[in-house]
Amino acid sequence: MSTLQRLICGLFLLLGLAAALYSCLLRVQADAHYKHVAVLVDWHALNSLPEPTDGPPRLTADSLQPLELIKLIPGAVLCYGEETVGTLLEQGLIEPAGLGTGGPAYAVTRPEYSADIAAGASRHGYMYQQDATTGGRLVIEFPALPEEDLMLVPVAWLDGVIARAAAADVAVVLRPGGSEFLGEHGIARTLDYCGGQPLMLFQGPTVLGYPNGLREVAKYLAASKQFFGWVEFDEQDGGASLAARLAPNVVRVHSIPPEEMVNYDVNGAVARYVRAVRERNMRAIYVRPFIRGEVVGSAVEWDYKDSLASVNEGYFKQLATELEDAGFSITLDPQAPANPPAGLAKWLPLLITLAVGAAGTFLFALWFAGWPRWVWWLFIVMTAIKAALTLFEDSLFQLVLFGAAIFFPLLGCWLALNAYQRLVQARPAWHITRLFAALIALMIASALSVAGGLLIHGGLWDSAAMIKVTQFRGVTAGLALPVLLLAAYAWQAETLEDAFDAATRRLIDYWQRFSQLWQAPIRYGDVAFIAIALGALAIVLLRSGNDSPLEILSVESLFRENLEQWFTVRPRTKELFGHPLFVIFLLSLPWRSRIALLFGLAGLLGQVSILNTFCHLHTPLLVTIERVLLGLGLGLASGLLWGALVLLATRIWQGLAARFKRPAPAE
Repeated sequence: MSTLQRLICGLFLLLGLAAALYSCLLRVQADAHYKHVAVLVDWHALNSLPEPTDGPPRLTADSLQPLELIKLIPGAVLCYGEETVGTLLEQGLIEPAGLGTGGPAYAVTRPEYSADIAAGASRHGYMYQQDATTGGRLVIEFPALPEEDLMLVPVAWLDGVIARAAAADVAVVLRPGGSEFLGEHGIARTLDYCGGQPLMLFQGPTVLGYPNGLREVAKYLAASKQFFGWVEFDEQDGGASLAARLAPNVVRVHSIPPEEMVNYDVNGAVARYVRAVRERNMRAIYVRPFIRGEVVGSAVEWDYKDSLASVNEGYFKQLATELEDAGFSITLDPQAPANPPAGLAKWLPLLITLAVGAAGTFLFALWFAGWPRWVWWLFIVMTAIKAALTLFEDSLFQLVLFGAAIFFPLLGCWLALNAYQRLVQARPAWHITRLFAALIALMIASALSVAGGLLIHGGLWDSAAMIKVTQFRGVTAGLALPVLLLAAYAWQAETLEDAFDAATRRLIDYWQRFSQLWQAPIRYGDVAFIAIALGALAIVLLRSGNDSPLEILSVESLFRENLEQWFTVRPRTKELFGHPLFVIFLLSLPWRSRIALLFGLAGLLGQVSILNTFCHLHTPLLVTIERVLLGLGLGLASGLLWGALVLLATRIWQGLAARFKRPAPAE
């Protein structure tokens, strides 16, 4: 490339980075104003609490005691899901009728609840009647389902619970069951029953109206200006589709399921909720009190009940305190996150495309320095044309950002490797200069990875991204392609130390080493190495993201929990291991061993992880920056330690090899 071409590409890069940085600054401001959090306390869990020894006889729907617990969190509300067949049976409000009908039939045991249950049955389309064989009691016939599914079928809300909450001055959010069983105008009647509440949260495995009534539900919620509560990790069928229809009027909800509550103590549960709110933009938390588990250690029943009441009192107070200390306002007043200004959003794709194209041009210039100058002019012109086209075609901009995920970690890796080789060419393998040069190279590579991440984040964030309705789709491919491209160049790691031309002070062209690989014979050891490397890469790809199909190992889970306790945010594991391995990779080049390739691939994964961290658009940007800087700081520290040990081992090994080397036989 000529000097003029470099200047043009540098200008493109600076323009794109400046625009992305300005956009990211606006994102930080948007995060600062997105601070309303709804605390929803589950009624059915409250109703399951054992009473203290001096309390009322039993916490039933007629008890006011649970409502006093909610008041320990100022601004919290009662979340009352529809009573199901199972909860009504548990409270003794219905019993099997044994009528021998086509489906299971249940009779209402307490007449004062007949009107509520009949209204619910009508909304859901269940058959019901006053039956003489049961003493004139109301009998409901439900669909023929397996017993486990039948217990989860929604029936009705009890007006008594709602009235008592109002008498105790506790706000209520009704949670309709996302059931497929609906009577005539069942969707409209159900939503009308919940009209007036600012947040709509559905219970069960589906959202209301799935699969054919989502349009009607979305239209109603939009007209009512109600926010949709989208539960994290719950995978409610229809939830993602409904969220996309209603964005940005969506609130992401985090809960600790009942089966997981037994594994937590107060500090752990509070920390999990605060972390979800702070790090993943959860703006509603669904809270259940402790009912069982090892939160209290007494085996005496009456003492256990009193201790459990005390534990929950402390739990609710601590949750309120820590949310407020973290700067969040507890209120049932949902807010939509902000969008970037329309003018900026219009021109950002053009400027960011210029920067990404410049990065790609610089990378190819490092790889193929022998190409004629007209090729680089073609690259520059194509970048300008593509930048103009992104103003009209959004899918093209998505492709550009995918290119950024590939170019920047590789560009950083090549610049770092080139700078390292320039600094240490005249130094022996054990010289301390190599260690400091490797640390400098790590910072160079990380700076480029951060730049790519800021371009992607600045170009993609908006209100929909902040609630994870939209997200960057190139994370998995962005992990795989850079690793494969580096592997092709560094496959013959035994010669990688010689892949630097001292005369031109640059790395050997990519195609030259790739063609050598293409013509090299395949050995049995190579096949085994490829199988192991591809298996490890597959695991990394499957483990990427929050919805990984692979379970976390218990050792890794413990490691993560300790990191979360030690630091305000948890640095990513790939970076904690990748950064020091990047340093070791550079120090291991003089070994002329295939193992250096493994270190290099792991180190590049750490760089890709930096960029991918910025692609988690639902995470507040300052949290992302803190996580990346913490990971880099720890990586530099551990790289310094492990690098010193590697140099020491290299020095000892070379000394031993020189001592025991046999002299050449005399001629």
